[in-house]
Amino acid sequence: MIKIRVSNNRIVAAIAAVSLVASACASGPDEATADTAMPEEVTPDASARRPVIVDYSPTLSDVPAMMYIASHPDVDLVAVTLAGTGESDCGPGVRNTLALLAIVGQSDVPVACGREAPLVGDRDWPEPWRESANNIVGVVLPSVTVPSPPRGAIDVLGDVLEQADEPVVIVTLGPLTNIGALVSERPDLVERIARVVTMGGAVDVGGNVDTAPTAEWNLYIDPESVRLVIGSGVPTLLVPLDATASVPGGRQIPIQLERASDLEPGGEAVRQLFAANLGAITSPGWFFWDELAAVAAIDESVVTIEEMTISVDDAGATLADPDGAPIRVAVAADPAAFAQSFVDVLSGGRAITPAALSPAEADYIDAVSTHGATLEASMERAFITLAGFDDDNDSLTVGDLGDTPAVAVDGLFEAMEVFVASLSQLDPPALFAASHEQVIASFTAAVATRADGVAAIRAALADDPDAPAGEFFSNLETALDPFGTLQSLGEAASACTDIEIEAELRGTIVATGCAEIAS
Repeated sequence: MIKIRVSNNRIVAAIAAVSLVASACASGPDEATADTAMPEEVTPDASARRPVIVDYSPTLSDVPAMMYIASHPDVDLVAVTLAGTGESDCGPGVRNTLALLAIVGQSDVPVACGREAPLVGDRDWPEPWRESANNIVGVVLPSVTVPSPPRGAIDVLGDVLEQADEPVVIVTLGPLTNIGALVSERPDLVERIARVVTMGGAVDVGGNVDTAPTAEWNLYIDPESVRLVIGSGVPTLLVPLDATASVPGGRQIPIQLERASDLEPGGEAVRQLFAANLGAITSPGWFFWDELAAVAAIDESVVTIEEMTISVDDAGATLADPDGAPIRVAVAADPAAFAQSFVDVLSGGRAITPAALSPAEADYIDAVSTHGATLEASMERAFITLAGFDDDNDSLTVGDLGDTPAVAVDGLFEAMEVFVASLSQLDPPALFAASHEQVIASFTAAVATRADGVAAIRAALADDPDAPAGEFFSNLETALDPFGTLQSLGEAASACTDIEIEAELRGTIVATGCAEIAS
């Protein structure tokens, strides 16, 4: 992906991002199946319902995980506790959780928050992450009454475990502060815990904390709590970054929820959440971290599990240690099985699972991907010089730019022309035919503005050579808009997004910024 670093240059960046349109169909083909399958509706079996506690913080990954468990027909959600050391502050976290539970008709489930400091140390989340977790964007939340005075998480956990008819599964999706404090303060309750399923850690892969590269955030915040839990003898299943790497973000799950005929209330909330945050969910580096842990807590067949002895150091790193505590670790996951379970529960079994790409469809995607990579390389050559102007944009004038912007845009047009010629040689399968023709038509329309667009850019360069360069970059839209170049590129992006969606729905992960161009 090319990144054009030009201050105030929304238009040049948008044009440069056409490389993303071209590569929108990058993929790895899956095995084909013959027909589109409609899964059988999920029906609850009261005798099989198991008691579960969710300990979490209402983030963009935690909320869908909690709603999956709350909606599962085989689960009796007996409590939701919030780690005060999690990303959300206790006040808004409790209020938002009560509202989410009201959506799924479980307002009677007790909700409580725990201590706001780790058991040892004072680590915390980045403030922007906290602000995001405090404000759930996209979900229409009902008004709720927060109990006063609020109860603490340890008290609620203690009561629920004591009153349960059988040992309870605890699913932790944030720091383990609450559970660490529980097993420390109430060791008599350890036998009342069936197992702890924890999203956290990084065993044989790198971590995700910049200041502690071998650590994962949930365990990094409060490593002492992790040591207390795994040292207590409670059966523990760790779902670390090793396993969540198998379930990257993408459009497949959000679009399946969009197309489901009649979602469960929890599924509708997740649909709203995903729709409002689709840019994040489809961005590189996003994974269904907590959702995978939630699904694995109910159905371990979605992950590959190995027995290990683990220790956690003061930096929060998860270490394979022969002298550590024996736990089970999910080392990989089945992405198709995960997606199937997640969508089935939230849709009540009413979501359609499209068939995988046929060999012809997979070959088409591969061909478009190859041509897209060629376009991307051409664009990189066209813009590499232009990108360098951003290093000293404040002191540059339009005159300092010379003819570089015009040459760069002309090179882009030429690359698009080659791309269109390549696509025109393909015979698209029916699934992609309409979108394919729209991509070609839109790029062709953009290429047709080449002479006028480049001439307009040169005229703008000559018009005021003493103006700051940044002003010129920000005004490129003015130069190109009369010819419809940007509109045509937006239409190409939209059509390419349609191809991308159909491929992702069939299990072929496509990671591009195509939808961003269309917007």
